[in-house]
Amino acid sequence: AVIEEAMLLGACRKYSSWFEGRAAEPIQSLRYFDPLIVEIQQKPLPPGYSLYLREKIKQFAALWGETVKSGAQARGEEGDRPIFRETIQ
Repeated sequence: AVIEEAMLLGACRKYSSWFEGRAAEPIQSLRYFDPLIVEIQQKPLPPGYSLYLREKIKQFAALWGETVKSGAQARGEEGDRPIFRETIQ
């Protein structure tokens, strides 16, 4: 469960960073999740939080797909990228 939760949390944080214009590179290695595994081992996620993360990933994926599609259509013109302000803890 810890590894799965780390992967969910990591995916949410990565999407969040993309929407905020930071860290554009994709996750390239499972090592990305090492600090998240430690974090969750030290402070377990509250009950039901992994379900919340799953739903956020679905929302992020849909929004990212729209962003990529609109960016391709507009050839990267300013203002095509949605602004995302929520931070995943």
